[in-house]
Amino acid sequence: MEKLLFQQNQSNFKYEDSIKFCYEILRNNYENFPLRFFFIDKKLMDDFASIYAFCRGVDFLGDEAKGNRLEKLKLWEKELSTLFTEKTRIPIFVALKKTIIKHNLNISPFKKLIKANVLDQTKKLYANISEVMDYCRYSANPVGEIVLNILGYKSKKNISLSNKICSALQITNFLQDIKTDKKKGRVYLPLDIMKKHSLEIHDFEEKYVFDNKRYRDFDNFLNEMVLYNRTLYDEGEKLVHNLKKRQAILIQVFVDSGRIILDKIERNKHKILVNRPKTNNLEKIFIIAKAIVKISILK
Repeated sequence: MEKLLFQQNQSNFKYEDSIKFCYEILRNNYENFPLRFFFIDKKLMDDFASIYAFCRGVDFLGDEAKGNRLEKLKLWEKELSTLFTEKTRIPIFVALKKTIIKHNLNISPFKKLIKANVLDQTKKLYANISEVMDYCRYSANPVGEIVLNILGYKSKKNISLSNKICSALQITNFLQDIKTDKKKGRVYLPLDIMKKHSLEIHDFEEKYVFDNKRYRDFDNFLNEMVLYNRTLYDEGEKLVHNLKKRQAILIQVFVDSGRIILDKIERNKHKILVNRPKTNNLEKIFIIAKAIVKISILK
């Protein structure tokens, strides 16, 4: 992955080479819903590929890169800041620059995504839901803002609704990956709500064995988190009413994909600590079909 992000032997990248790097990153890493479905405008595919490559690249540097991750993230931030004045050493930035210019994108959301991964290097715990939501403001919400801007929607009202969806998806992911995140030394769950349900951060260590009381405590904690999470989806879903049919289907797919994982979390409760909830191919097809029907009725 790092070879796709940094090319030491070349300093003058052409767009054609850059977008190839972006698509290779997309093919190798995208897990949930491929961006090549028919409801994505083919004219925007290169733009989405460059955005995805940037986002995946930042996450890789913050979570998986060898060596000094903070130093590499700062290099990305520096390269981003000088994108329009100097030649970049980062291949995918050539394609990213074209996307930014084409859609007149603000650089701020990209910097926020870098900041989220910088925070990950130092901040490991979150005192309350406000701190969790503040993290989402950097880690997830900028992606929705960028996507909406590319689709042609830039109103504050739409961005606000998108933020709710993105924060909801991020929190669902936190609930999905509790033990995985703990292995990285992070707990993205509100400590005050954990304390309310008699949970402690060491409960999520791989070696820790739950007893029946701890399972009940965890299930009660999940119930509260799922309720909060579902409210965000319900509020954010209003966004689809403001979009054209094709774009509305895309957003509905992501809302429903998050919801189906949340339903599995609620249904399986403490079992999610052993078996990570995820969607299978049949469920993905169902989500897409359901979204198409739902939006077709609305539009």
